[in-house]
Amino acid sequence: MAEMSPRFFPTLSIFMIGAFSSLLLTTSTYKLFAKNRTSTITENKTTCNLAPVLVVVILSFFIVLFQWLGFLIASYVTIVLLMMVFGQKKPMVMLLFSATITAGLFVLFNYGLNLPLL
Repeated sequence: MAEMSPRFFPTLSIFMIGAFSSLLLTTSTYKLFAKNRTSTITENKTTCNLAPVLVVVILSFFIVLFQWLGFLIASYVTIVLLMMVFGQKKPMVMLLFSATITAGLFVLFNYGLNLPLL
């Protein structure tokens, strides 16, 4: 049986994230325009949610960081930034959660799946 390349899971993840992000952006935009068509001029209070765009930018940043700095630093920074985008305000929670997730993924890929991330 052939071994999987270390690039398989990140590549699969990026394609899935891209596809689902595109789907989410499309459906959100459609709902926003459908809602605006049915509302009157006095009710038209549109707010712009930048979270989906920021997530795409942060994940693109992760790809670049991953190649230059490796998994540990890139994933830690990415998780902290994503938690900020989604409204986490407690720095200790962000730092500990990011460290725990990064360590857990490192152990999973290196020892559970035998795909070295360094």
